Amino acid sequence: MIECKDLRLAIRGNEILRSISVTVEDGEIAGLLGAAGCGKTMLARAMAGAIPLQGGEMRYDGIPVEEYLGELRHERLSYFKTSVPENTDDTLVNFLFLARMPYKRVFKRYSDYDLQVVERYLDLFGLAPLRDHPLRTLSDSVLQRAVIAHSLITEAKTLIMDDPTSYLDIESVSRLGRALQKYVLSGERTVVLAGNDLNFILQTADRVLLFEPADGSITRCRPEEITADTVRRIYGTEVLLSRNIYNGRPEVHLYIE
Repeated sequence: MIECKDLRLAIRGNEILRSISVTVEDGEIAGLLGAAGCGKTMLARAMAGAIPLQGGEMRYDGIPVEEYLGELRHERLSYFKTSVPENTDDTLVNFLFLARMPYKRVFKRYSDYDLQVVERYLDLFGLAPLRDHPLRTLSDSVLQRAVIAHSLITEAKTLIMDDPTSYLDIESVSRLGRALQKYVLSGERTVVLAGNDLNFILQTADRVLLFEPADGSITRCRPEEITADTVRRIYGTEVLLSRNIYNGRPEVHLYIE
């Protein structure tokens, strides 16, 4: 469980987060939504321990974030952001195995379980046919899938993702949604999604954390509770809402007059 209380963060004197308090439960996919510049990426980075806070406290399972991560960071937390792997001459499968390196014993081969995990995500993300291809030969969408798969293969207790659907085609977005649902299925892991893909988060998250434009506070709700009025309040944009015929969740549609 992630507990944030009265978080404050300022960059070059500009206050980004002001007295933010949120809780994300184990087994939950939480989506951070808000207008550009509201602080959702900063909150995701703060949760990942990537940037220091000016005030407040953050705890994982009741333990302060700095102490919780420590030497076991790779087992406890995985942070995804869009990036290009350093060695693009490496093959796709070798890149994915790097995610299991923290679990590998020195001078020993990867375990059977490591092999199973990598194969599982090769299949989940449709990457198996490209396993021996150098990363530099992959399209942007496939490379993004590979980087996402890498972040899930760590099997960390907490997965934080910043704008994971950028560069992804519709098939890849669908695969990502299914993979995240399986990731938290045991009830022991937590996923936090920050991004601008409103429909993906509404279809995937169990809870939505909305950054209110009026005062920077956060409203917690279920995706089913989102209405056109909610979107207008948060984004200042007129939209139409329909309901997904499979799960009843809202789908947002733009219209141009």
